[in-house]
Amino acid sequence: MEEFKYTPTLSTPQPMTNGERCALRTLAAAQQLLHPERPPAVLMSTVEAELAKYVKDTYRPRTAW
Repeated sequence: MEEFKYTPTLSTPQPMTNGERCALRTLAAAQQLLHPERPPAVLMSTVEAELAKYVKDTYRPRTAW
């Protein structure tokens, strides 16, 4: 019997679903909270960066009473 020759081929990548994108962003946000000294793993769009800056500047943590 002839030996079977297997040649692996890469399948074309499927577009990510909204759920997958959301999961990646959630994971990146969790990593950033756990390790704030590290640079972000996922680059933000300019709109997201502007929104993050606005939220950080506007909603400052409360000090203890």
